[in-house]
Amino acid sequence: MSARAVAIVSVAGRFPGAADVPALWQAVRAGRAAARPVPPHRWPITREAALDRAGSPDHARSDAACLLDDYEVDLTGLDLPDDVRRSPGPLLTLTLDVGRRALNAAKLDGLDRTRIGVMIANIALPTDEASALAEEVHAGLAPSNGWARSACAGPAGLLARALGLGGGSFTLDAACASSLYAVALGCEALERGALDAVLAGGVSRPQALYTQVG
Repeated sequence: MSARAVAIVSVAGRFPGAADVPALWQAVRAGRAAARPVPPHRWPITREAALDRAGSPDHARSDAACLLDDYEVDLTGLDLPDDVRRSPGPLLTLTLDVGRRALNAAKLDGLDRTRIGVMIANIALPTDEASALAEEVHAGLAPSNGWARSACAGPAGLLARALGLGGGSFTLDAACASSLYAVALGCEALERGALDAVLAGGVSRPQALYTQVG
């Protein structure tokens, strides 16, 4: 089987200190760092309880981190379950925001959406939603956000549903190579003729204190 040409027809993203890809490039060219003090609402405990610059176990050595700025996303027109629409959470909000922008910019109106797939890299780290779910289960409460049970694979599946893409969804975790691996697998699916287009990339929005301490 001979390889077919694969075209990248759209790119979208959201990053610390940069709301889109052009803003990220400008930050890189300017050598501008995105690290800043962690806002109080991003840690589940107080700064005083979490921070120890001497590095004692189970404490953060610094309160500076590269975090996404707060933003709002319009979910109008997306096919989402009612409970998810009411409270999508930051991980899914990020996935929907970037995924829809990438698809809209690709101008794929002439393609059969049943042959467009979603391949998302999502490193298996605790999220805010999964952490809240663990607290609720530990306290004997009914989970308030059921989709958080699948915080790793859930975003890709919900993105495919929200955008009406019927080519299947796939999630992978290959550590630091995850996003590139998702793109590689997307190219492979196109070269095989299994799909006509692929929405491929990566998302990462873990619980900030967990990664800070880790």
